[in-house]
Amino acid sequence: MRHFGGSYRHSLVREGEGWRIRLQRVDLMNGQAAFDYVIQAWV
Repeated sequence: MRHFGGSYRHSLVREGEGWRIRLQRVDLMNGQAAFDYVIQAWV
């Protein structure tokens, strides 16, 4: 089992009277191993 910490970010764009998500980004950090592998997830 692995535990990851990280952050989640949205870039929003105004569209009409509401908002639309332009970019969703998740940055994960592996605190249990040094540079075991790198994960980048783009949604």
